[in-house]
Amino acid sequence: MKKRNEGFSLVELIIAIAIMAILASAIGVSVIRYIQKARASAALEEARLIVNAAQHALAEVTTKDVDYNTNKTFVKADGTTIAAGAITNKMMATAQTDDTYADTNSDYSDYLVARVVLDNLLSSKDDADVNYLQFNGQAQDPIGRNCESFANTYGCPGFILVYDSEGMVVMFEYYAHKALIHYENSEFVHSEEDSFIPNTKLVIN
Repeated sequence: MKKRNEGFSLVELIIAIAIMAILASAIGVSVIRYIQKARASAALEEARLIVNAAQHALAEVTTKDVDYNTNKTFVKADGTTIAAGAITNKMMATAQTDDTYADTNSDYSDYLVARVVLDNLLSSKDDADVNYLQFNGQAQDPIGRNCESFANTYGCPGFILVYDSEGMVVMFEYYAHKALIHYENSEFVHSEEDSFIPNTKLVIN
């Protein structure tokens, strides 16, 4: 008998390649989603720690007989407007680099809060092991800016914390690990926005 040694036909090869491409695409999407979820989870955990530290810091400031600096305006999720204080990268960077910030400055209370937040989360301001609070001396406000662009430009997380006249954290936005976390109404969410809150929502007077 004559031995037959037939290979795959062109149609069979095309079908096999198509199936492999579909499988590869599905696996790729799953991997991307897993990476995104892991990044959001890391940013969320850091955001929780920061908000908790900030709430303790705001309470501590009241014991120092220092008035809150609520000369800004914040529009809450329900549309109501309140007088508020705000701490951003600008003050966090100052707190990391300036140990002699004058108590005569109008925003001295923000400086104190930023310092206490750092002290609560770091064994020292220069602790290189905790990268998510290293603001690299970049005294810039991220309000209204594209998250990824801000992080790439300054090489540090984006940080916007808003508190009310009672010393309660009412809003927090934090961009790290390529994920934006938004905290408001006692709820943390992974935001789909690509920019921080606009200056129409948080007005620096």
